[in-house]
Order: sequence, then structure tokens, then C-alpha cells
Amino acid sequence: MKKIFSFVVVAMAAIALASCGNKTAGGDKADSTSTDSTAATAEVEADPNLIENEVFSFTLPEGWGKNGEPSKYQANLKTTDHVPGFYMNVEVEDYIESIDEWKGHLNKDLKADGTIQAGDMTFTILSNKDAFYKVYGATMLPDDKGALVFDFTGDGNSDIQEQKDMIKGVLEAVKLK
Repeated sequence: MKKIFSFVVVAMAAIALASCGNKTAGGDKADSTSTDSTAATAEVEADPNLIENEVFSFTLPEGWGKNGEPSKYQANLKTTDHVPGFYMNVEVEDYIESIDEWKGHLNKDLKADGTIQAGDMTFTILSNKDAFYKVYGATMLPDDKGALVFDFTGDGNSDIQEQKDMIKGVLEAVKLK
């Protein structure tokens, strides 16, 4: 008798839960499957090559990947198909008021290395070539928003122009907000 009574109580509880659960204010059942699939679709549709923060966004050019998550003003990148690996940091330094001020913050062993034109932005380039090819660049942003700067670590034994072209590809993808 106790077994039958326990079975009836469990069955009634299950029926009560089934009749009360998954209802919206209008009395219709909520479609949890469509909610779950929408969330899954949003995750799938997110572009893994998109970098976006408070000051810029860009889609990584072919051969580049993220080197960690972007911060409020900065994105760190690395090559994905080049050995040795190259690294690049792109950042807005909102406190910089001139190219000369930017130069003053850098290592004095750097030499002027021309410019890189990326879209409508012209970057002043400083570099040092030894075992590594270290390149630093900056362009002033309109409306006193500081400077868009980058630093690049490449290979001193590889083609310098090829490395500058890789830098240019990243810089051309940057869209300021």
C-alpha cells in the first residue's frame, strides 16, 4: 500500500509540474529550443577575426591572429602562417599631442625609416634592425584624440619590404570609431 501511495504522489507531482512549467504570462508555452538555438547561432556567427574595442575595430587580414583579447584601447596580434612569428601591437594613445612627443617616449636607438601610407593615414616610422626588425609607427588622430600607434617585431634577416607590407595590411583594416 505504501508503494502504491508513493507512486501516486510522485505521479501527481510530475503532472502538476508539467502543467505549470514553461508558460509565459499569456499562457503559451515558451519555446526553450528556439532560444537555445538563437544563442548558439549568435555564437557561431561571431567573426573570430573581428577585433573591436572602444576606439577602433578591424577584421584581421589573412595570416594574422589575435595574441590575447583586445583591451579598451589596444589589440595584440601575431602571424599565424609565418615562421618565425611576427608580432604587432595596435593602440590609441589618447594622451599623445604630437609626433615629436611620441618619439620622445621611445628608445633613442631608433632611426627614421620613412612613412607608411594606410588609407588616408600616414604613419611616421622609426625602426631598428638587428636580429629582430623592430618598427614603431604613429599618426595623429583628428579632433585631438591622440595618436594611433603600433609596434611591430619582425625578423632582421627577412625581407624588410615584405614585413612593411604586412604592417600596412593591418593598418589599412583599422576603422576608427
